[in-house]
Amino acid sequence: MIPSYPLGRACAIALCLAGLLVSPSFAGPNQGGMLLVHVDESIVYSRGVDCDVNLRDCAQAVTSIQATNPDRVVVLFVMASFPFSPSLAGVAFGVEHTTEVVEYGLCLRDWFELRSDRWPESGSGTALVVASNPPNPIRDRLFSLYWFAVYAEYGGYFAVTEHPTQPPEEAFADESIPAQTDEIAGFGWAGFGQLGYNPCLEGVPVGACCLTDGRCVVTTDSACRVQGGVYRGDNIACDAFACVGPCCYQNECTELSQVECDRQGGEWAERPGASCHQVSCLREHVTWGVLKHHHRY
Repeated sequence: MIPSYPLGRACAIALCLAGLLVSPSFAGPNQGGMLLVHVDESIVYSRGVDCDVNLRDCAQAVTSIQATNPDRVVVLFVMASFPFSPSLAGVAFGVEHTTEVVEYGLCLRDWFELRSDRWPESGSGTALVVASNPPNPIRDRLFSLYWFAVYAEYGGYFAVTEHPTQPPEEAFADESIPAQTDEIAGFGWAGFGQLGYNPCLEGVPVGACCLTDGRCVVTTDSACRVQGGVYRGDNIACDAFACVGPCCYQNECTELSQVECDRQGGEWAERPGASCHQVSCLREHVTWGVLKHHHRY
């Protein structure tokens, strides 16, 4: 569970600056909206990031990745997801993490940002409002708010949280004056070598899924099978060995990923997480010498 910290009750400064004076909080057009953290491993970070994320369903957000290299930089996105078409003209959120942020940026064009001190350090926050006049709110059900390039250190995480000072019931605001506001219904986080959390999948069992291209993603059993993957089981994280299994080549066994096994011309046992001690790579027509060799070891 991601640690929480006390929230202040300061004025919604960014919303006030934009002229979106806050009205009493009733159910507004942004009710039920959530903030996700999605890791896109297909992006090779250099400098700057394109926020056009190929994600059409919040349930497909990648929240857990393998972390074997402490110097590896991955790109993740804070994304807003709504059950219905929203009318979003303002949003405030915070971040909490155990990693170092290399670079970051706002994905929304023509929006004004008011960052808290030390942004984007863990425990800080930012408030975003539409800057166009008249306001042109966002009506997409799923879109990127922000991107971060971070070190994927094993055992670490990156979470989106409530803003450290903004009242939580005023986190989402529409374009009306005074603004109609809503709370954020759920927050997600990404885990590096451990399970993350996707609020869109609340109550649905998820676990590590080994895809045919060698990647490990956390998703549901059915979604894994649809993608042709091998599901490791509920609550299994994408750790360094999640997608490694026995690979048989010329009667010898080596523990590799399915992709690496195929590349070497071997036969993968389709048992991620298993060891070579649990399978036999011996085939018919082996010589007594080969059999004695395997028996000896």
